[in-house]
Amino acid sequence: MVNASATYRKLERANSIKPTLDDLYPFKFANSNDKLKSALLTTYGGVCRDIKDFRHSLALGHEAHEVTPLNFRPCTLLGAVYLSTGEFTLGHEWYQKAKERGFSQEAYDNDIRSIYKRASDEMKKQLKQNLIETGHRYKWLNK
Repeated sequence: MVNASATYRKLERANSIKPTLDDLYPFKFANSNDKLKSALLTTYGGVCRDIKDFRHSLALGHEAHEVTPLNFRPCTLLGAVYLSTGEFTLGHEWYQKAKERGFSQEAYDNDIRSIYKRASDEMKKQLKQNLIETGHRYKWLNK
């Protein structure tokens, strides 16, 4: 299910996999496997993020973080959602937690660029201002 969700997301067809995830949640079949449960919650949160159901995405990200607090993946989901919704301080805090748990600087930079590209024009303006104010220097940000 984790791999299937990732494939649907890459194909920009998150709406197609969401009903299945809705039916399987809360993933009781994975309760004895924290890593799997967290992965399912995180990928489900990513699907919700893709369709702009940010409230649900945040809830799933926080639930995944509770299951595997040392895993960076729920932290990156939460960071991305908070940045996407204009809660920049929280977004940066969650990405910092992700880095402390092994998320690479290169992956972080790629995430930031992806969030920026997906944002509305107004959110791009706000995010760009925030990134510059917080010391982020990207060549693509000046375009």
